[in-house]
Amino acid sequence: MYLEINVSCPNTDKKMVNTNLKHFINSERRWCIIKLSPITEHSQIDNYYSEGFRQFHCSNTLPIKEGGVSGPIIKEYNKTLITYIKSKYPDTTIIGGGGIRD
Repeated sequence: MYLEINVSCPNTDKKMVNTNLKHFINSERRWCIIKLSPITEHSQIDNYYSEGFRQFHCSNTLPIKEGGVSGPIIKEYNKTLITYIKSKYPDTTIIGGGGIRD
């Protein structure tokens, strides 16, 4: 089964698990996507990559006091994440959100 692992939902009262996720990667699973927060630190992306993740969804909702906001407001955050990931890790696949269409 292909997976998208949401490590960034701001609309939950629970702490998101974002360590030791490499156990979800296996040779029979072509897609194992990490769904990032718009404010993900580059060091966390580096950690996911070192664990073996090569597919990234940029990104989930932006945390705000009331929960989260998505759509075009996160486009600039996503462009920053995408630029970082693709420049450092050209072998990755990225799903762009927040108004990004190509």
